[in-house]
Amino acid sequence: MLIVGINGAATTDPTENGALRLLTESLASARKESEFHAHPVNTEIIHLHELGMGFHEGEFDLPPWTEKPFALLNEAAGIIFSSPVQNYTMTPAMSNFIDYFYSLEKDDTSHPFAGKVVGATAHLHTDGGMKTVGDIVVPLNSMGVLGAPYAGVYQNKYRNKRVNENRWQEFEHLLAGENVVRLAMILLGYRIDINNWL
Repeated sequence: MLIVGINGAATTDPTENGALRLLTESLASARKESEFHAHPVNTEIIHLHELGMGFHEGEFDLPPWTEKPFALLNEAAGIIFSSPVQNYTMTPAMSNFIDYFYSLEKDDTSHPFAGKVVGATAHLHTDGGMKTVGDIVVPLNSMGVLGAPYAGVYQNKYRNKRVNENRWQEFEHLLAGENVVRLAMILLGYRIDINNWL
């Protein structure tokens, strides 16, 4: 089974960007969860800034750069999107990449993402985290994806680590990885033991 992470940050170094750090930690959590259930998964990251993406203009013919990332997504049982928050939403690269998904739906019968399990994380400096997660997940919902429980999370760089109500931001992104794997395993017919989704 494959879980693919989509990095909307302009770096491949998780120490340079909070969104990529959340993604790499979520994918590590997915691997750990899958090993716990004795069904190890593979993970891959698509770094959007490396794709040479042009703007999507509503065309159905896919450009050559889409071949490799879309092949990975087609194989994936689960996808975790992660983006820095810019102007209260996802990065333009993430938005543009999601726009290309519509090119895969050429008619009423082709829904290549239907049944795939998704999660989303966002990293921010001020506000807009939950809106960004929604901006990522809502268009995907119209493509038939399944959102894993507790898998739409954000983290504020300037959270007050001493205030108890903010402690959830320290670990909740790990649930994105765990629960994407759990739901994907259930959908694929694996017998797994879970007590709860938290």
